[in-house]
Amino acid sequence: MSRIITKNRDPRVNEFGPNDLVLNTTTGDLFLKSNKKLFKISARDLKQNISNEPVLNNITVDNIAKLKEGKSIATGSIDVGGDVNQNFHVVQALISEIDGGKTSMKMTTTNRIGTFVSGALFFDQNLSGSNNYIAMGNGNTNINLSGSINLATLDGGSF
Repeated sequence: MSRIITKNRDPRVNEFGPNDLVLNTTTGDLFLKSNKKLFKISARDLKQNISNEPVLNNITVDNIAKLKEGKSIATGSIDVGGDVNQNFHVVQALISEIDGGKTSMKMTTTNRIGTFVSGALFFDQNLSGSNNYIAMGNGNTNINLSGSINLATLDGGSF
């Protein structure tokens, strides 16, 4: 038979058995375990309609529909050079196919964006401290920019 144990804090995995449930009376979160793994079911304050897990506060039927349509949802605000945007989503990796998969934009590393054409890196923008550069090319014809470029002109000649 299962017991419901109440605590005013989150429990540790060794404080209750696999047939028990623990209720954090401060947050309303519910905990259970399987062998050595601890699981948390986050509470939602129905009066204020907010969750203890901030990411869950944006999961609504309207927001799911927007995401399915490829639209952005308001998850917070960020100021990027004076442009305050209310519709952003922080991701660890983003790959965007441009023309059915032959060309894609890849953003996976901090301060680096790459464009791949037919699976090969073609345009690479890297701003990572002392190793800043922009490289473009297919291996035969390449343009590499790094260091300080104060003035450059390209009109069929060289610079």
